[in-house]
Amino acid sequence: MIKSKPVVLVFSGSDPTGGAGLQADVLTLAELNCHPVTVVTSITCQDTEKVHSVTPVDVALIREQAKVLIEDIAIDVIKVGMIPSIEVLQEVILILRRFPTKPVVFDPVLSSGGGYIFGSNLVIESIVKDLLPRCLVITPNTNELIALSKATHKISVASSPDVKASALSKFGVNFVLLTGTHADRKDVENSLFDEGGLVDSWIWPRLTNEFHGSGCTLASAIAAFLAKGLSVPKAASRAQQYTWDSLNRGFSIGSGQLIPNRIYGLKMKSDTAKIFQTGVYAITPDTNDLSLLVRQVEGAIKGGVRLFQYRDKVSSPDQKISAAKRLKQVIHASGGLLIINDDPYLAEMVDAAGVHIGRHDQAFERARKILGPEKIIGVSCYDNISLALSMQSEGADYVAFGAFFPSSTKSSATPAALDVLRQLSASGITIPVVAIGGITLNNAQELLNCGLCTLAIINSLFGVDDVESRARAWVNFYDQFKSGLD
Repeated sequence: MIKSKPVVLVFSGSDPTGGAGLQADVLTLAELNCHPVTVVTSITCQDTEKVHSVTPVDVALIREQAKVLIEDIAIDVIKVGMIPSIEVLQEVILILRRFPTKPVVFDPVLSSGGGYIFGSNLVIESIVKDLLPRCLVITPNTNELIALSKATHKISVASSPDVKASALSKFGVNFVLLTGTHADRKDVENSLFDEGGLVDSWIWPRLTNEFHGSGCTLASAIAAFLAKGLSVPKAASRAQQYTWDSLNRGFSIGSGQLIPNRIYGLKMKSDTAKIFQTGVYAITPDTNDLSLLVRQVEGAIKGGVRLFQYRDKVSSPDQKISAAKRLKQVIHASGGLLIINDDPYLAEMVDAAGVHIGRHDQAFERARKILGPEKIIGVSCYDNISLALSMQSEGADYVAFGAFFPSSTKSSATPAALDVLRQLSASGITIPVVAIGGITLNNAQELLNCGLCTLAIINSLFGVDDVESRARAWVNFYDQFKSGLD
């Protein structure tokens, strides 16, 4: 039998709104290309405002659900959600003993957003004593961290959240991802701890609405990325990005909390094509002045640019990581895309939208293996249409041609004739085409007259003092050209 997808076994309660619980887990795991198998631990009556009641499923039925799944299906990762009673908890722990080496992700859902209390003190104490030692990762918010710490009877209630999170690792759990949505600060800081202390932290723009099932989404996303073979820090990073994106695209179905849009990725390829259709692809200049670069990119965003490539041939590896992380946050918050130049590992590390690579042997295959099928990979094809067709057949998301004009950024670039663009319409290339090399507002019309393409620009955007105005001029120029074609 060929197993085509990782399988995640989920224990959680059913939420009839589809916003949280098993329904949230299933949507998240499916969207992230994993197959969910589920054991229902409780039946809830709830709407988007509050939980009205929770009825635990009989432990014999929980046991039978798990038994038939385990006997038939190979499990990769286990995700545990809301535990409604001590009896259910004890049964789940017995089932987990059958998987001593499988990663377990636990979302300690102890109360609902509307204030409904799911876990009694006895349940919480048993979670600390019996469940945490079996967990690879737990994902408490600040309130849940306080409750778990109090139940240990050993962690000082007066200690800081960082100390509490790290101290929980001494009770058996390997990693604690503390979410910061309840903290009183402008943005949201999530921090990953192990027994040694802080492992990594992430800062996200705070969203103004309240959401139903955000914690379920995050924990299930971590389980999905672990099932794909990522390390815990990388899985936590990718899962946070997915969760933030889902919340940012949330929608209303009732009078209460918004529902995260967990299946937005089904539209990502079409969204990517739309961003390329905006016509302007900004490639960052070489600089190790991150503050200046961020200001320039923010100016380009204000001017209407949404597609960026981070290209840096002068900074150190650590500087590149810091710059890529910061640019990713700035660009993504605007609804834009960040592509990393020639480094799929950096793209994967910062969860960029994708990578742009040259025509080096096996570069595309290596990049796709590192980034997976959902990320964008663009390929430089210089003046070679046959190469572009080959890359398209292998799954490239866009191809780039040039240099069409002399470039001060890359004086040794392979020259390409304008006739290359003229030939593309009959070549069979259907993915977006990018033109690069010395492009300015003075010669761009010449390129577009040969064939509609996305224009990659560097010095003509970032080489001026007022980047915002220049960006607006580029966007207006492209829009006017396209309107003349209608």
